[in-house]
Amino acid sequence: QMIFPWRHAHSDWAIIYQTDVLMNSGRALVLDVIKPRRAKALLDLAEELETKAFGAAPAVTDTISPYGLLYWIVKNATAGFNGSVPTGHTTVGNINPTTHGRWKNYTATYSGVITKSGAIKAMRKAKRKCGFVSPITVDDFRGAVGSRYRVYTNETAIGELEDIGEGQNESLGKDVASMDGTMVFRGHPIIWIPKLDDDTENPLYGVDHSVFYPICLKGDYLRESEAQRAPNQHNVFQIFCDLSYNFACVDRRRNWVVYKP
Repeated sequence: QMIFPWRHAHSDWAIIYQTDVLMNSGRALVLDVIKPRRAKALLDLAEELETKAFGAAPAVTDTISPYGLLYWIVKNATAGFNGSVPTGHTTVGNINPTTHGRWKNYTATYSGVITKSGAIKAMRKAKRKCGFVSPITVDDFRGAVGSRYRVYTNETAIGELEDIGEGQNESLGKDVASMDGTMVFRGHPIIWIPKLDDDTENPLYGVDHSVFYPICLKGDYLRESEAQRAPNQHNVFQIFCDLSYNFACVDRRRNWVVYKP
C-alpha cells in the first residue's frame, strides 16, 4: 500500500488598522498596500514549496518535509531501472523496491561537459526506456497532453545545453544569447531550477507530470483565515494562508535522471 502523509505549510501577512485602513482609504487612499502584501505572502509560499519540491530527500525521521523530486527519483551509477531508495530509506512511498522490482526509476550517468554523444545520448535512451512520449497527434502534443513532460536541471547544465543549441543553429542573427529560456528536449521544456544548483553533479531530471504531481487536502488548499488580532497588538490584524499537501509519484518507471558523478 502506497503511503505519503500530509505535510503542512503556511504564510501570513498583517494589516495595521490606523495606517493601512483609516489613513489610507477613501479619498485619502494613496496606494493599496494590502493587495501587495497578500501577493507577497503567496509568492513566499510558492517559493517555499518549490524549494521543498526540489530539495534533498527527507530523512526517515523527518515528519515535516514533503516527499519531493529527489525522494521519488533516485540516482544510481548503473544505467537502467536502478533508482531504488534515497539514502537511509528502505522504502519509497511505503513500497520496497527490492521486493517490487518495477518500483524503480531509470538512471544513467555522463562524464565531462554535456555533449550530444554523452549526456544527450543518455537522455535520449532514458526517454525511450521510460516511454517518455505519448502516441498523440501534433496538436495534442503542443497542448495539455504534451506539456505534461518536463526536464529539470541546474544552471551549469542548462548553460552547457544552450551552448549546444546555439552551435547547431545557423540562423542566430545578432542575438548573442538566442537560446536563453528556450531550450527543449524532444519538444519538452528544459527548466532551470535554482534549488538544483546545490547539486554539483549537474543532474537532468525527466519528469512525467501525469504520474508525478502535488496532492492537496480538500478544504485546506490555500485556505485563508479571517483577519484576527495579533497577540498583544490590538491594532494589528493577521491573515493566514494554510496548505496541507505532499508530492506523489504513482509510477516511478516513467521518470529518469541523468547526472555526472
